Amino acid sequence: MGLVFPALLKWIGREQRSLGTDVGTLYAVNTASSVLGAFVAGFVLIATIGVNTGLLLLAALYGATSLLLVSSKPARLVSGLVVMVIAGLVLNPEIRAPRYWYNGGFTQAFAVPEANTAFLEEGVTATVGIVQNGSERQLTVNGVIVAQTKEHDLWDLLSKAHLPMLIHPNPKRVALVGLGAGVSLGAVEKYDVDVLDCIEISPEVVRACRLFERVNQDCLADPRLNLILNDGRHFLETTDKEYDVINVDPTDPPVCPLYTQDFFHACKNRLADGGLMVQWVPVFRLSPDNIAIVFNAFLQEFSSTSIWYNGTAALLIGRKGGPISINLQRFIARANSPGVRESLALIGNPDPWMLLAMYVGDASKFLEQHTAPIPENTDDRPFLEYTVLRSPDAMRAKEYWTLKMLAGLGTPIERVLDPGAVVPSFQTEFYRMRTITNSFFSARLRLFEGNNQEARALVERTITGLKVTPEELRCLDHFYSLGVQ
Repeated sequence: MGLVFPALLKWIGREQRSLGTDVGTLYAVNTASSVLGAFVAGFVLIATIGVNTGLLLLAALYGATSLLLVSSKPARLVSGLVVMVIAGLVLNPEIRAPRYWYNGGFTQAFAVPEANTAFLEEGVTATVGIVQNGSERQLTVNGVIVAQTKEHDLWDLLSKAHLPMLIHPNPKRVALVGLGAGVSLGAVEKYDVDVLDCIEISPEVVRACRLFERVNQDCLADPRLNLILNDGRHFLETTDKEYDVINVDPTDPPVCPLYTQDFFHACKNRLADGGLMVQWVPVFRLSPDNIAIVFNAFLQEFSSTSIWYNGTAALLIGRKGGPISINLQRFIARANSPGVRESLALIGNPDPWMLLAMYVGDASKFLEQHTAPIPENTDDRPFLEYTVLRSPDAMRAKEYWTLKMLAGLGTPIERVLDPGAVVPSFQTEFYRMRTITNSFFSARLRLFEGNNQEARALVERTITGLKVTPEELRCLDHFYSLGVQ
């Protein structure tokens, strides 16, 4: 690839009289062709003939070009044979077929057999696939798992969707950045919203989403939905709409454009006064230092932020203008509405007290504990993107130390409760559930430390002493066991 341009320079340099003009023309043609080549490869070849066939076609063109650049018969014979071999590969349908690989924690790749491939499309913006393992499905974008039908993953997607809708006084205008499997969208549709914009950059994701109707509850059929095929960041920076809730779909670092302070700023600008933004933070993927970077970037834009832990990830819920206030009566009434119960049935129907028990605290303790400077994470200084994979800790070690950090950020939930909406059963019901989740959380830390017997004993005492029902246990199982099998 790098040999062609010098060869052309030597070839046109034979005429001294027009050397300057010829070299300038060659550079102009080369620059224009580089732009055109990138456009054709990304927007034409991949979309029409796929990555494999496109690469083979380009290889054939390089081989054909070599025929023009060599003069000896042996070299021309070799070049001709290469072109013929590549042409044979192009004609082989098995070679042309897309290959499905998915990413294992950004450290290894796994080939997906055809028998386990439920969907695979190569598009202009992404390669989108669905891995089928028995009754479970995993949605991947460029090989990275972005959604699963496993119950612990549904906890992530549903809690992220429901919590801001339960907290906001009157969430009528909602934007979702990213469609994914549509689980969060399906949850938001259970509320009485007037404006429902979902921004998704990849049309292949939209087609794949239709294979998740069991868990997204046929979200694409809702007549209120305005599905926008666009880059979510670009849309928020160019629209003049204002929203009551902005919900961002999960992306695993080091895919980090949606973790910068600039992105959080763009979201805040599109919130109405009192609007809420929810940001998913994967504690299993980030070290405590990485978590601090994300938290700090978020808090620079949302000084009023509450921290929640759903058993798999942390959730940041920031409010534009003034502190967050939770009306407990309204929270419980909405959480018990038929539509919301139907959505929560996917994860065992957790009651409102279990949802509230995910509250960790407001951001005040984080700011108090991190007095030293924290590196900024902005578009032009993407610190997180360049450091997240350099941490020497294994995934389990990262999660352990991050959970230890979260354990130190707790503040009383009464700080964010509206005192005028008291519920008589709050003291008994909430603190019973808070004690259960705290015990399961502590047991999980003991598992990380290798104290398995102590962890099991703590869980058993909690189940017996607080009369944890089988239904509650199903909802809370991942608080204790996920990630430490």
